[in-house]
Amino acid sequence: ADRPIFRQTVTFDEPRTGARVTLVGCMHFNPWSIFTAEAVIKSAARGGGEGSGVGAVVIEQCSRRWKRTLDTAPTASLLRLLLANEMQAAADAAERHGARLVLGDQEVDALGKALKREALQTLRDLATPWDGGWGRVARDIRESATESFFSVPEHGLRATDLLDPRLVLAAPVTLLRYPAAVCVKAPAVGAAAVAWFAAAATAPAWVPDAAGALDGVVPESVLATFELLQLVVVMRIALSALLRERNRILADAIAEACRVEQEAARAEGRAVPREVVAILGAAHCNGVCALLTEASV
Repeated sequence: ADRPIFRQTVTFDEPRTGARVTLVGCMHFNPWSIFTAEAVIKSAARGGGEGSGVGAVVIEQCSRRWKRTLDTAPTASLLRLLLANEMQAAADAAERHGARLVLGDQEVDALGKALKREALQTLRDLATPWDGGWGRVARDIRESATESFFSVPEHGLRATDLLDPRLVLAAPVTLLRYPAAVCVKAPAVGAAAVAWFAAAATAPAWVPDAAGALDGVVPESVLATFELLQLVVVMRIALSALLRERNRILADAIAEACRVEQEAARAEGRAVPREVVAILGAAHCNGVCALLTEASV
């Protein structure tokens, strides 16, 4: 079949179990992503043929973050309406259609440790170019970017899929809901973000004086190098810890859900396991798809 101009889903059969898997790539808190997540789960639940139905819905949440989400915006609350998101919508859809809900993401404490570890390792590598440190940084950035964005070009998501007019038109809602959710769920983080943006907004009043004070003291080449090193550190942390490592954890959770569905199918005398639907941030889809289709988890 011809590929649609825009799409936010990737569908394939998990090679070791034969379970159909659909990954839904979302823009967090986006109304169109919420609609798509619900529609995909509903479609899977109503699918025809042997083994039809949705057996499990995997969401990009860990137990601690999920508990905080439910405590902050419980069902039928005002905050649930204001901070509507695809993860809670998918959980509700899973419950309606009798599917298991699987929390597939890395625990937030482990993620924090991974971010710290990656930052320290990057600083050490940048400080030891003679020991291959720069090569390790470049290799990690290249391999992580390739795995996350370019590993399944034929049936994965494309950058142009994010230009879907329905997604783009709803993007302003995302820009309002996302920071609001951060402020509500993690007030300390929200306060720090507000302070940073406030400083950035007032920067024009004092940055020129500060920059002028550095004229003739610090060469421009040094300042440019410092800015480049900052960018390298952020890129390695984002691509390695926030994407690549979590891709593997998410893929493990989806593969395990497929194995559970395979065992259920055998126990019930069905030849085909029920479908597994995963609700993920769009940036995770290609990397997770590559890991699952190549049986790397």
